[in-house]
Amino acid sequence: MLLKYKTSGIRYVQYISSLAAMTTIAAVSTHFVWTSPAVPQLTSANSPIGVTLNSTETSLIASLLFVGVGLGSMFASYPIEYIGRKKTLVVSMVPVTISAIVILCANSAGWLYAARIIAGTSSGLCLSVGPIYNAEISESDIRGRISNFLTIMSMVGNLYGYSVGPFVSYTTFAITLIIIPVVCLFICLFIPESPYYLVKTGKKDEARAVLKKLSSDCSSEEFIDGRLADITQSVKVDMQNKSSFKELFKPDYRKQLVMTVIIRMLMYSSGAYCVFSFLQTIMDLSGSSIPSNYASIGFGALNILAGIVSGQVVDRLGRKPLFVICCLVSAISLFVEGLYFYLYQATDFDVSSLYWLPLTALLVYELFVVVGLLGLPFIIVGEVFPLNVKGRALSLNTFLGAPLGVLAIMTFQPMSEYWGSYVPFWIYGCCCIIGFLYGIFYLPETKGKSLAEIQKQFQ
Repeated sequence: MLLKYKTSGIRYVQYISSLAAMTTIAAVSTHFVWTSPAVPQLTSANSPIGVTLNSTETSLIASLLFVGVGLGSMFASYPIEYIGRKKTLVVSMVPVTISAIVILCANSAGWLYAARIIAGTSSGLCLSVGPIYNAEISESDIRGRISNFLTIMSMVGNLYGYSVGPFVSYTTFAITLIIIPVVCLFICLFIPESPYYLVKTGKKDEARAVLKKLSSDCSSEEFIDGRLADITQSVKVDMQNKSSFKELFKPDYRKQLVMTVIIRMLMYSSGAYCVFSFLQTIMDLSGSSIPSNYASIGFGALNILAGIVSGQVVDRLGRKPLFVICCLVSAISLFVEGLYFYLYQATDFDVSSLYWLPLTALLVYELFVVVGLLGLPFIIVGEVFPLNVKGRALSLNTFLGAPLGVLAIMTFQPMSEYWGSYVPFWIYGCCCIIGFLYGIFYLPETKGKSLAEIQKQFQ
């Protein structure tokens, strides 16, 4: 029905609402990279918590965030479905604030373990509700760009961690990590609720008002009525089926579930979060002449650029070709990075003339992994499930992927110490090749389709 109606003007309210909601993603993303500046401090003789930590303890600190992600995601479907998308985003800022307070007061590794798990629960909530909120407030022709704000704001959080963490004290950084989620909580009080959720809960008048607001008052009454009718029909069809985790394993949703879980696992096994967590350590190990704290700022800035680029091309190029290209280039970059470390650590080859290679390979990798492997899984998973199981599908996806995130981060430092830093990079490169092949042969295209049309595609 929507194809009969045209809207004019820039629907800036949709963009602003998404950006405001995704400030929560920026707040939790600082914790994903917190270990990059923190690990060198915590393992030094002047550890800010009064105890010098070893590599096993710092690996645990880095990886336990994903234990929290798994826990938070498993409970996320309940607030998403029963209190709404908006209130779930607000509530998600409470645990991450508590986590920062624990980090500030920690005097042992045990307290940091607890802080990381608590922060992870917020991440699990945000990563579950964020894609749903973006998909449901946006119109089909700009849904890819708006959904990509999750990636952009995640990279904003990363840049903050990379550019502030190395240059301020441990205590000062922790204090800022308390302030940021509190600000984000208040911002989210002013965003509109999802019109899909409002229709689902019988608030059609409120849904219509939200749709008018989201159109920036530049759409005709006919368009608003048409979109409300489409949403109402979509909700009616979706809610004819049961809403439970058990429902996800039925034939109607099995294809979407398998596809999104595979994509999520590829995201974690690509090594992206290992690089985020140990970026300064990797740069120090490479022997690069560029100081690691300054290199990390370049990475953070490039990540934001990559997120912006992704938003511009995802609705033009399409999900499938973008995923395939990014997997291939990421794999090549990782193999090159691994080759440098092999020459540097396992041979007598003089790599002094290749001082530029480890940074360059990682920059190329970061650019393409952010554009494809980190952003697209959240866009796709927010599109392919119907309303009755969407919240539980996002939760289950995040929960099933979290153990792989724990495994990848937990094993990075031990593999680097026992076998050489080139081994994990080559393993991550092989995983990206698997993603490349999966994208070519199995990943469907959802570009330019309404959420109702996507559901029909999978029937």
